[in-house]
Amino acid sequence: MPQAILPLFTEEMTIVNLHTGVIKRDGIVYYFQGALPFYQHKETDRDSFKHILCQILQNGIAARSELFRGFKIPGRSISRWLALNKEQGSGYFFQRHHEGVRVRIFTEEKINEIKELHLLCKSQKEICTHTGIKPNTYSKALNQQRLVLSVLPPPAVSTLSTESIRNIQDDESEMGKSCTNVCDRVLAFREGKTVLPSFDSHLDLHHGGIRLTLPSLIACGLLNHIERFSDVKGYYSAEQVFISLAFSVLLRVQKLEQSQSIPSGELGRCMGLDRIKSLLFLRCVHKKWLQ
Repeated sequence: MPQAILPLFTEEMTIVNLHTGVIKRDGIVYYFQGALPFYQHKETDRDSFKHILCQILQNGIAARSELFRGFKIPGRSISRWLALNKEQGSGYFFQRHHEGVRVRIFTEEKINEIKELHLLCKSQKEICTHTGIKPNTYSKALNQQRLVLSVLPPPAVSTLSTESIRNIQDDESEMGKSCTNVCDRVLAFREGKTVLPSFDSHLDLHHGGIRLTLPSLIACGLLNHIERFSDVKGYYSAEQVFISLAFSVLLRVQKLEQSQSIPSGELGRCMGLDRIKSLLFLRCVHKKWLQ
C-alpha cells in the first residue's frame, strides 16, 4: 500500500490547501503538491500563472474558494480563464500574443514620409489621408513625442492687393482720384519725364483680362505711326494714351464721356500705371490730333 506524502510546507510558503502550496525563489514561482514541485514559472509570466490555475481546478487539486484565499484572484476572472481554457485549450494563453502582434505604424519610412508632407505645409487631415494613419493615432503620437515635427515658419503675409484695399487707396490719394504714384507725377511735372510702366500683383482686378489683347492690338498696327505724336509730353506717353483709348474701345466705350464709367485706377493698373488719363486730357489730345 503506497505511503501518503505528508504536507511539508515551510513558513514562507503560501498555503492553498492541505496538499498544495506556492513559494517564490529568485523571481521563480514554484508549485508544490505535498513535498514535490510539479510546476514553475517566472514571477512576471501571467500566462503561465493562468494556465496552471486552470489545470489545478480541472484536476481537482484545489477549489475556487481556496485559490481566491491563496492568490486573491476574483472568482469572475478565474471563471473566464477556465472557460477559455476549455473552449480553446491551454495553448490559448500562449498563442494569443503571437496572433495579435501589434504592427508598428510609425516606422522610419513612414515618419520620413510624414515629415516631407509636413514641410509641404500639408494639414493633419491631408497627411492622415495620404499615409492611411488614423487622426487620433497621429495626434496621440504627437502628444507622446513619438513623432516629432519641425516648427514651420509662419506663413508669409500676402502682398496681393484686393479691390477694397485699392478703392481705399484711390480715395485717399492726395493728388486726386487714384493718383497714388506721387513721386513720378511730381517728377513729370518738373522735368517732363514720362513714367515707366510697373506691374504689381493684384486680386480681382477689373478688366484685367483685357491685357491679353495687347499683343493682337500691336500686331494690327496700333503703334505703327506713334512717332507722329511725339509732341505728347508729361506723365503719360503717346503709347500709353493710344493703348488706353484702344482698351476703352474694347470695353464698348463709344464716346469719351462714357470713359468716366470705367474705374480709372483699375484700368490704369492693367497698363502698369496708377490710373488712366482724365476725360479733360483726352478731349484736349483728341482735339489736337484731329487738327
